[in-house]
Amino acid sequence: MFDRYQDLSFNLFHGMDKLFGAIYQNKRAVSWLEGHHAYEDWVKIYW
Repeated sequence: MFDRYQDLSFNLFHGMDKLFGAIYQNKRAVSWLEGHHAYEDWVKIYW
């Protein structure tokens, strides 16, 4: 019984780790895109 519970908790933790990893990567991509757009605006203003 305990082994089954341990496997379940491990799978849950691993799944959450993957989920948070995907969210973190997505946030980095979004912030990079926002920075890219800000750079384009800066170019429009100064050139």
